[in-house]
Amino acid sequence: MDLADLTFVLSDARIPVWWTQHPADLPVLTGWFGGPKTEAMANLGEHELIEAGLVSLAEIFGFDPKHLVAARAINWAHDPLAGGAYSYATPETRAAQAVRGVAFSSRRGGSENNELAATVIAA
Repeated sequence: MDLADLTFVLSDARIPVWWTQHPADLPVLTGWFGGPKTEAMANLGEHELIEAGLVSLAEIFGFDPKHLVAARAINWAHDPLAGGAYSYATPETRAAQAVRGVAFSSRRGGSENNELAATVIAA
C-alpha cells in the first residue's frame, strides 16, 4: 500500500480521525477523537490512549503495532496548562504577545477533544 500522498483519514475506528504532515516527508500521524468518545475515554492515561491509537491504526491500515518507534498521547481535558481549551495562533497573535508579554502555545485540544500523536515508520 503506497501512502506517500496520504493527508487525512476518516474512519469508524475508536480513534477515527488521523492526519499526516504531508507535504512534509515526516513519518508522523496525529489521531483525534471528540464528542461522545471523549467522555468514554476521558480517564484513560497516556499508555491506554496510545494503545487505543495502535488498535485504531491496525484496524484502518492492517498496521502491525511493533513498527511504532515513538508515541505521545495527551488528554487535553486534563492538562493543567491547557485546561481543556484550544490554543492556536492567529495573524494577530504575535502583536498580542508583544503587548501582553504572554507566551501562547500552539496546542490543539479541548474539553471535548483529545489528540494522539504517534511517530510511525512503516516496514
